[in-house]
Amino acid sequence: MSIKANTTMSFDEFAESVGKLGKEVQESAKPLAQAYAKATPEQQKDLKARWMLNHLVGQKIVNAEEILKVGKSKKANRENVKAIDRAYSDFNYYIRESKSKTKPLPASSGRQVKVVAPRKVLDAVVAEVVNSGMTKQEFAALIAELKEAITFE
Repeated sequence: MSIKANTTMSFDEFAESVGKLGKEVQESAKPLAQAYAKATPEQQKDLKARWMLNHLVGQKIVNAEEILKVGKSKKANRENVKAIDRAYSDFNYYIRESKSKTKPLPASSGRQVKVVAPRKVLDAVVAEVVNSGMTKQEFAALIAELKEAITFE
């Protein structure tokens, strides 16, 4: 989908067009995000670097390679930093964050899958600790004793 510069459209029509385009891009990114999730750390680094460069080129940024070398240092101008931020934000949204929506990797893949505590258990424990009035030292002792008291098979 493309929007012609000389086309007059209402605010509502424009918002709808942006929404449709965003959905199309999101759908197109799924196989790329899955490939990124399966890639080795070296491959992921290369894919991210290529994304950043080509995203800046797509934003019509002149000397994109040089701008990426300068990065967000004090030497960088504000517009270039904004362009880098947009590229990084889109990378996280379309590629990196999408990997959490894919199936977990098997244990034999060599990549670790982040483990999180069940939300209900975490909320209950946090509430109990806060209500108990424990000190930081008492909390540390509680955690140590829990680790000793529980075994997993």
